[in-house]
Amino acid sequence: MHILVDAMLPSDLRWDKELTLAEGAEHIVWEIELGQFSLTDEMTFLSLQIALKHFVKTLWFPFKDKTERVIVYRSSLDFDTFSWDATQKAFFDESGQAERFYCVEAISDYLHRLTALLPEELELSVVFNRGRVASLVEALLLTSKERFSYLKVELEGVRFTENAERGLLLPSEDLLDDYELVEGFLEESMRIIPESLLSESWDGLNELIIFSDYVSPMGLRQLLGFVASGGKLLVVGPLLDLPIDAQDQLDRAALGC
Repeated sequence: MHILVDAMLPSDLRWDKELTLAEGAEHIVWEIELGQFSLTDEMTFLSLQIALKHFVKTLWFPFKDKTERVIVYRSSLDFDTFSWDATQKAFFDESGQAERFYCVEAISDYLHRLTALLPEELELSVVFNRGRVASLVEALLLTSKERFSYLKVELEGVRFTENAERGLLLPSEDLLDDYELVEGFLEESMRIIPESLLSESWDGLNELIIFSDYVSPMGLRQLLGFVASGGKLLVVGPLLDLPIDAQDQLDRAALGC
């Protein structure tokens, strides 16, 4: 059962209806509705933090054995409801980032701080839809695990295979300027690994598709470790300064893309 929990600022946090629904459910997906909120107002932060703690005490803890997941935030990647006050506009102007990337980083930072005092065993999810983001690669960059290290991030309608033996190394958005190149190699049967998280993500991985023109110096060091552990690189672009026998050059025809 999917149960919406009104935790928005006007809410009195009296969730009698939600409690009744939970009592009759076998399995529960909680979705906490925080509404549109300021990222810079301290009283708003404290109010939302109180609401989350109250949710844990009154709804999650009594029914945690029934709980399958808890969604703490849902949004479009267009961020149409992003709260642009004067402070956020100033930070954005100073950041030099594209607007969507600024918004997602501001939201992820806020949510990590907001949920920091909740029980560790409570796994929280954030859910995004692509909105007007046409490029799947851009959507993957925006929702990368490196931005949501303590939250489970989900992109609606997109499913890759977390434990696949073949992966694709997702370059940093600071380097990548050809989304179409990467998108041509995406398959649901592979796992997607952000470059910065490679060393902690290669367990069970046999082959890794990489885009050599977009590998950073830090990424190259991690690839050296992956190769040393027995991994094989499928290289799109020039071969790297790594053992030749660990690299095969790749094109779309080789994968059947």
